[in-house]
Amino acid sequence: MQQAQIVVPPLTRINKYLILICAIFFILNLFVGISPWLSLHVPGIRSGLIFQIISYPLIPHSSFGFIFDALIIWFVGADIESRFGGKNYFLFLIFSILLPACVYLLGSWLFYGGMSAPLVGLTGISYALLLAYGVIFSERILTFMLIFPMKAKYFCLSLAAMQLLIGLTAIKTSSFMVILAPLSNMLFAFLFLRKFTQKGPSMLKKWSKNRKKQKFKVIDGEGDPKYWQ
Repeated sequence: MQQAQIVVPPLTRINKYLILICAIFFILNLFVGISPWLSLHVPGIRSGLIFQIISYPLIPHSSFGFIFDALIIWFVGADIESRFGGKNYFLFLIFSILLPACVYLLGSWLFYGGMSAPLVGLTGISYALLLAYGVIFSERILTFMLIFPMKAKYFCLSLAAMQLLIGLTAIKTSSFMVILAPLSNMLFAFLFLRKFTQKGPSMLKKWSKNRKKQKFKVIDGEGDPKYWQ
């Protein structure tokens, strides 16, 4: 039986830049207060601030939230970036930013007349990484709350379930879309993995035939589908 692991992974290149940039904007927001311009909300988009669709992760929803999300990106994202490779991992992150933005804007406009609380933070990226980690390293033993040993797949599902319960309690408030939109990234991450592995209509099958010509190689872990690196 596997033993619970507390391992500090290396801070990989893309994750390092992402956390550093967000930390700079976190400090900048404390002193200058740039959140009204960079956070995502329907009135801002109507005013022509289209860049909010990609700038909102730079503004944390709280100090604790920023630290928690940064640790998820560091500890979970390290293995995901190593498995995916730099280009595919960067693409994964881009979609992890754009999808919650689209879900938030649509839901806010349809159900709240554009008056939802602003969307900010790295939570969407964190959920996408957790889902990917739970699929790829499903049998790895982690420690939940640093006390309870738990398989990675159950660890990730537990965090998602808690967030969903929080969202349901806020369904009648303007904060509901702020909770639901990042959670939608778990569905995106699942579909992303289905497309790029042998479990679905995979582009990997086509790529693997010519992998000697590519800058990545196909690796095969025990009991895992083939992922790229």
